[in-house]
Amino acid sequence: MIKLKKAILPIAFLFLLSGCVATVDPSIKEMAAGNINLSQNLAAKELAELEAQFPRLSGRKAADNAMTRIDKVGSMAALYLGYGHIQKAIDLCERYIKRFPEDYTAVNQYYSKHSKGLRTDVPTGSEAFTGKLCSLYRTLISAYTRMNDYEKANLCAREALQVHSRVRFIIRKWVASTLYPALFDAFLNSKDTEYTEKMVKLIKTHMAELDRRPNTSKPQGLDMANMDKMPFYQSLAIYNYYKGNYRQAETFQRQYLKALARLMDQTRELSKKYLKSVDIKIEIPPSIEADDFVIDCLIKQNRVNEAWQMAQQLNQWVAQYQPGFKNSPQFWASEKLIGDLHLLRGQKSVAIESYQRSADNVEQLRSRLHHSRSKMLYATGIQELYDSLITCLAEEGRFAEAFQYSERARARAFLDLMGSRTVLVKESGANHLMVQRDEILSRIEKTNHQLKRQTGKAKQSSVRAVSISSKKLQKIERDISQQFPELASTITQNTISLDELKAALEPDTQFIEYYLTDKHTFVWLVDKNSFNGKMLKAGRQEITQLVHACRKSISSLKPQRKSASEALYDLLIRPIKTKLNRTGRVYLTLHGILHHLPFQVLSKNGHYLMEDYTFVYAPSASVFNLCRNKRTGKEMTLLALGNPDLNDPNLSLPYAQKEVEALQSSFPGSAIYIGRSADKKAFLNNASKYKLIHLATHGTYNAVNPMRSGLILAGTDKEERILTAEQVFNYHFNAYSVTLSACETGIGKAISGDELVSISRAFLYAGTPSVVSTLWSVNDEATAYLMVEYYNNLKQTDKARALRQAQLKTMKKYPHPFYWGAFVLIGDWM
Repeated sequence: MIKLKKAILPIAFLFLLSGCVATVDPSIKEMAAGNINLSQNLAAKELAELEAQFPRLSGRKAADNAMTRIDKVGSMAALYLGYGHIQKAIDLCERYIKRFPEDYTAVNQYYSKHSKGLRTDVPTGSEAFTGKLCSLYRTLISAYTRMNDYEKANLCAREALQVHSRVRFIIRKWVASTLYPALFDAFLNSKDTEYTEKMVKLIKTHMAELDRRPNTSKPQGLDMANMDKMPFYQSLAIYNYYKGNYRQAETFQRQYLKALARLMDQTRELSKKYLKSVDIKIEIPPSIEADDFVIDCLIKQNRVNEAWQMAQQLNQWVAQYQPGFKNSPQFWASEKLIGDLHLLRGQKSVAIESYQRSADNVEQLRSRLHHSRSKMLYATGIQELYDSLITCLAEEGRFAEAFQYSERARARAFLDLMGSRTVLVKESGANHLMVQRDEILSRIEKTNHQLKRQTGKAKQSSVRAVSISSKKLQKIERDISQQFPELASTITQNTISLDELKAALEPDTQFIEYYLTDKHTFVWLVDKNSFNGKMLKAGRQEITQLVHACRKSISSLKPQRKSASEALYDLLIRPIKTKLNRTGRVYLTLHGILHHLPFQVLSKNGHYLMEDYTFVYAPSASVFNLCRNKRTGKEMTLLALGNPDLNDPNLSLPYAQKEVEALQSSFPGSAIYIGRSADKKAFLNNASKYKLIHLATHGTYNAVNPMRSGLILAGTDKEERILTAEQVFNYHFNAYSVTLSACETGIGKAISGDELVSISRAFLYAGTPSVVSTLWSVNDEATAYLMVEYYNNLKQTDKARALRQAQLKTMKKYPHPFYWGAFVLIGDWM
């Protein structure tokens, strides 16, 4: 099946909307024909010539020059985006937006003198020019969304909304159909509830205004009233879906599909004539009023028969008009819905097969998916896929397979968080493989674009070419996985097998992995010689409520309420307690809200788990193995930064300074930076020289863009002074251990599908086998005491025992778990 909202509209229709049917400039024509490099060169040359002419022009010629340039920039940026050249689209838009005020002055000077006497329903030249800027913002917002940079998309959306509010309805109507959905997406994806609601209100108000003042024009036979409303239906469908109003969501999506089908029917003959005139061959399939979104809404309403009938209809359409669909970015979602339908029809074994095909497609989609317009829709779909597959396998007693998919879910979530970012290639031998990989990816992307314009044998040939290239790509990525497994973890769903995990575990080490779904919690216990899986009773909602209650009890510093802690103990530990390893180490890989819970604070009858067990944490079994393979010799050379000057007395950490100064006396030859000297430059210039790195400062979490979470160091610029996870990923050092003695450095975001995303994970990739971090804002004085104990212990024993012993000693002085429970060791224990 295919999501029609992702289907490419006829190219002639795209040109019609942008006013380009009559005359198409050479660069756009070459882009549409697939000659991307030639198109880019022509466009750059044309823009350079126009920009060079502008300073010498005045009056109407200057205004016309500015109008021509903004049209060209808008068209090229949209086509760059459509062909996957996202950064080029961003650069082009941002460069022009910076110079817009100068161009606007020229346009306004001319049209302010020549617009007098115009009817009120006719836009002035200045207004039209501002409308074109809004369209440019829409492309820029879409580009940032494709880059997973929802923070910048949000900022651009706010700027665009301000610009748009300054123009009259005649212009708002012109650009709203494309701008409003982009603004809605930006605010929804960045979880900006206030502005999301504001956009929904604006959309509804605008639709009501369109009803009062309908567009009766029909250029080329097109129903413009239908076109004006069409994009808003989809935004309202997505909005209602996330409100749980599935019937409303279905209704709006059906309205969208009906409007789209009508539009495509109206443009079919026009498209054929235009495409023939510019010698472009493209097959225009018949319209169909069905898509995955409606099927999903029907499933959510338990209208299984209707959903099944639509799925069959859509499958037949896809088989005829979408060859190669199984390799497309939409296949995983379609196959997942087929699995849902089989499951609801009582066909669990067939459902498992569909889910597995869906998961395989997710993994084969070259690392990072181009998401649908809704990040949340994508994330929900991925979570539901792995939840359903793991549940079905466990219910069938296939716990080993379920474990593997738990690992794959974590790997997928991490790749999605990385988005289109690249990381430092630390191994010199990996560069040539990465170059080959990028070349094949470009080839596949180019061929896929050619497929949209081809018919018959040419299309079949391109499908075969994509298949051959995909197999070559799989081989290269297998080579990367085998030779450079850590690099592979940032570009593919590279996971450890169960047998490999058993082989990696020491005889006195046990590995426990949890996975939460709506109805159940799954747990797997692995050691050198055995494997067990269990399905526990509690689901995601119950566990979430208990974790919040437990953390609230701890942070309030009140006497411990036994209910939440003991309830979690009973749900998560008691069913497996007889199998827990009390003499060695217990590794924990957690999921979702459980990342916010240090298991050492769970108690029964006033007795904490930490008193009996040595816990170590790992984001996944695969990361555990990577950390184990990075073990280095213990060298007591220390780099410490503490209590950086943040220009705010309320943010001062006096005990962090004492903590660092105390460490200086324990480690001769250490490098210590405090106050203003504890800045990012001091860290980056020295981190690679020391085996122990200690950072005693504040942490910050960016909910919109977790990769910009980090540690706050000294400096006056509030953005530049943050050492972000993104920056650490592109740094390399060979530390024995990194300690983040700060506020909530261990928690990034427990995202759907799972992976602990935080500054800790970045340090693990950058070169250290283990990180000590915190799960809540820790007490300054107690932390200083605990850290001194930890480093004294570290001289005599391994990191896991050193931390546990320090926590036990701190517990005697500060009994409440708030003071000692937040610290966790992530990565290698030795």
